[in-house]
Amino acid sequence: AVNGSVYLILLLMGVSLAGLENLGSQLSRLGGNALLLFSITTVLNLGALWWLSRQVALKAGNSPVVKNAPTSKLAAMQGSLMLVGVVAAGVAFGLLIGPIIGETLFTTADWLAEWVLYALLMLIGCQLRNSGMPLKQILLNRLGLAIAVTLALSSLLAGLLAAPLLSLSWNEGLAMASGFGWYSLSAILIGDQLGPLMGGVAFFNDLTRELLAFILIPLVIHRHTALA
Repeated sequence: AVNGSVYLILLLMGVSLAGLENLGSQLSRLGGNALLLFSITTVLNLGALWWLSRQVALKAGNSPVVKNAPTSKLAAMQGSLMLVGVVAAGVAFGLLIGPIIGETLFTTADWLAEWVLYALLMLIGCQLRNSGMPLKQILLNRLGLAIAVTLALSSLLAGLLAAPLLSLSWNEGLAMASGFGWYSLSAILIGDQLGPLMGGVAFFNDLTRELLAFILIPLVIHRHTALA
């Protein structure tokens, strides 16, 4: 159900993107803005986490094996690339059906995406409960909290730096950087507040961060745990 919700949200997001005027030029702008935000965020994230790794000289321990988890970078990246395909399918559907139904299609897609997001958040809560990992274990994980705080602060700084370059206010820049890789959440929340174009920027920024993680984690995990 979680996987299905994610795909449905991204399909609806694609339909919303199809409602943009001058879609071709808007998509070009979307890609440029997403690349700019991604580049600034990545440089600051990796620099801050590399510094943290140097401060915390830890040896990589044995990680638990997750059943049915991807075993290669290619297999992991295929799943992420499929998400891009779902968005593209939503855009194509919107372009085909939009002229027939009209603006109602795009407003309905926005409304449905928001409610599917609420269902997704509830399902993720169920997942956390069923994982068997108590909140105490999460909150008392000092290294995990240090990594999370370092990642959050460096990401928010990136949002502040990127804001004037994206013609956004400082608080909108912070919002764009606050997805922390959660593309299905950031795409809908940003899209609701700043429009489908910026929602698309947030989606591709966060999805590209995930793709980069799939590539870099196996390369650095044994030397720089916090960075991985």
